[in-house]
Amino acid sequence: MAAERYAADRDAFIEVAEGVQGGRPVIKGTRLTVSAIHGRLSSGDTIETLMDDHPDIPRRAFEAALLYAQTHPQVGRPVLRRRGSAA
Repeated sequence: MAAERYAADRDAFIEVAEGVQGGRPVIKGTRLTVSAIHGRLSSGDTIETLMDDHPDIPRRAFEAALLYAQTHPQVGRPVLRRRGSAA
């Protein structure tokens, strides 16, 4: 059941379009990349902080983006960490 919810949320909230952010996955209707969301959450931000910054994006979209990032690791350079965050 969790897999079905993820699939539904992924289809509802995540898109990959060649003309948007170089074809990287984004929240539908935005230019906010899944990797940017994952990076912020990995650096200590919370979903609540992201929701404050992007009030038009629902919580489930951020949750879907995080799970998408975890199940589809970005290939290439490693994500840079903010100074002072754990490695």
